[in-house]
Amino acid sequence: DVGANHGRAALVMCTAISPQERIFAFEASEATCQVAHSNLALNGMAQSVQVINALIAEQTGAALDFYWEHTSGGASLIPGYLGHQTPIKKIAVALDDFCEIQHLVPDLIKIDIEGAEGRAIAGMRRILASVRPAVVVELHSWQDMPLARNAAQILELLPALNYQMIYLRTRTPVN
Repeated sequence: DVGANHGRAALVMCTAISPQERIFAFEASEATCQVAHSNLALNGMAQSVQVINALIAEQTGAALDFYWEHTSGGASLIPGYLGHQTPIKKIAVALDDFCEIQHLVPDLIKIDIEGAEGRAIAGMRRILASVRPAVVVELHSWQDMPLARNAAQILELLPALNYQMIYLRTRTPVN
């Protein structure tokens, strides 16, 4: 769960996993990680979900500006996204590296990271090529980046990985 926010998607995912399976919920905002921990505990699902305070991007170890106002809602790598102007430096983690170090084989990856979706996908090329998990991505637009151009940047990565983008509402391929 990349961009876990308050843990709502992780809570829903918990209803579909076995006791042996785990969910890793990545969230860049420390304050929001605390809320996610509380929500999971209140719902008796804290044992199934590991909340990880991390910024997911294309390269592990890169120090990136993360724009926020002490909350996660709309916080992003994009300056000014939803009014967030306050930058802090965050060290990025690539999902390829995280999964390799943890010996994980993900079967589903959900990404909702306010404009940095392509960066996360670029950091999980090995996973996509070898493990082939299902991937659900919520795309965003912002100031000078329309949704179509954001989708086009992601579409450029997919042919080499033998993936395609499907618009869920109509279940049709996006070209």
